[in-house]
Amino acid sequence: MTPTALLDADLGDALATGLLGPPPADLAAFEQAFVAHVEASAEDPQQAWDRFYDATLLRVARGWGRQLPGPGTVATFTRIWSRAAALSRGPSALDVGTCFGFFPLAWSSVPGAPRLLAADLSAASAALAARQARRLAAGVNVVCADGTRLPLPDRAVSTVHLLHVLEHVRPSVGDHVLREALRVADRRVVVAVPVEAHPDSVFGHVQVFDLPRMAVLGCRTGWHASLVDADGAWLVLDRP
Repeated sequence: MTPTALLDADLGDALATGLLGPPPADLAAFEQAFVAHVEASAEDPQQAWDRFYDATLLRVARGWGRQLPGPGTVATFTRIWSRAAALSRGPSALDVGTCFGFFPLAWSSVPGAPRLLAADLSAASAALAARQARRLAAGVNVVCADGTRLPLPDRAVSTVHLLHVLEHVRPSVGDHVLREALRVADRRVVVAVPVEAHPDSVFGHVQVFDLPRMAVLGCRTGWHASLVDADGAWLVLDRP
């Protein structure tokens, strides 16, 4: 893998598989190594992050809606984000647990994109994504917020997205996050999770899912539920 290739989000794959040294033992070590590698790519850390975002978003834009093949992070999540956008309904959408904010930032450049909001529990991640939104003039409103207590009124946005969020929290917390998404969604909630035999601790996973478990989650909500099997398990919930 060339140094240029490591300037995008596939850096995480290289770290996790040991291509850049001993694999991280846990999420904290992974995050520390990730930040160190990104910021080592330029003398100015902000310039390094700008390059990282530009490289990743360029690849996402090229593959948006085209079903890029391959297991890498960028290819996989480009498929996931494209599908999530296609499943969205209404004039506004909220991405809960946005992390770097790649999903709303990439989506904002797609013709016909809705009004986009994003939230993340990490103040550092939310600040980084918000700065990139301003730099790119993306029109994405990013806030630091707990998914169990979103600072929005009932039915405030048309669609709420929970993309690869629930596997990072304990079941009781995940139930609160899902209920809060249902509260602020006017029309639809889109949930996507990986399907794993065991939680991947390097990426901070603490529980596993499959389609039958997603079906149970859907039934408990009282909303109209449908399942999708594509790059993991999906649950699409529509308000009755």
